[in-house]
Amino acid sequence: MLSKILSRNFSTSLKKDIGFVGIGNMGYPMVLSLMKHGHRVTVFDVNQQKLQEAEAEGATVAPDVAELAKDKDACISILPTPKIVRETLAGKEGIFENAREGTLVVDSSTIGPDEAIYLSKQADKHRVRFADVPVSGGYMGAKNGTLTCIIGAKQQDYQEVEELFSPMGSSFFHCGPPGTGQAAKVCNNMAFGTNMITLCESLALGDKLGIDLKVLAQIMSKSTGGSFASSTYTPVDGVSPTLPASNNFDHGFANELMIKDIGLALAEASERNLDLQFAKKSTQYFQALIDKGLGKKDIGIMIKHISSLKETDE
Repeated sequence: MLSKILSRNFSTSLKKDIGFVGIGNMGYPMVLSLMKHGHRVTVFDVNQQKLQEAEAEGATVAPDVAELAKDKDACISILPTPKIVRETLAGKEGIFENAREGTLVVDSSTIGPDEAIYLSKQADKHRVRFADVPVSGGYMGAKNGTLTCIIGAKQQDYQEVEELFSPMGSSFFHCGPPGTGQAAKVCNNMAFGTNMITLCESLALGDKLGIDLKVLAQIMSKSTGGSFASSTYTPVDGVSPTLPASNNFDHGFANELMIKDIGLALAEASERNLDLQFAKKSTQYFQALIDKGLGKKDIGIMIKHISSLKETDE
């Protein structure tokens, strides 16, 4: 047992060369966490401003994905859609094609289990290793290095995956082989999205009843109506200065990403003849926000939308 602990501590302390694609709201603080722990990180993104910011913090900027993948110990991607992930990893100029044999390639996007299984098979063909590690905890979790890491990986790769993500996360769950991390993530995000809607409806009613929303939010966070949405991610301005609700609903979980994630869950349910009526209805709420031009705003802005609805509105 002691030898295993010593081996784990030694391997965790090794500095690695890591390629990281996608340095947006979640990816950028994840990169900073990796560099803080001494890893050498090469980044690529279509956002030139983010690349400049990462370079100023000590990251190396790659001219393209193909160059980024070369001679790395591991590559990580966190990107907005399954299509972009597939192109980045399995495309002709992607990571699989250009990484050296045996490289660990991890995707932390939310793409659905079927897509992750496809990528795992493509990785095998290119003799690289693949794991899906979607993460939960939002921007603050990424910034603080306290993400929940939901891991779909072959048993022989799990320890290395956990060690790779240890600077970025505080909770690690091995769900099973590639694809199972995504299965857990789409279920989780569907619950989070629908929870936010019911929370915002409750808060909107409380507001009409004349209750101080800060007080109501605190009550709900400690009562039977509580959830992560109410206790940690409340949409009420002023409860916490670090939350999107207190920052114009910026730098949070974008509505356009939530509707994508719930759509992935619904697609998986449909293939298994499971009718998720409430999840279907929730997409109408998020689509309404997107139609208002609020697709990039945090999902907590739902409270403003619901507060504006009249009884006859659909």
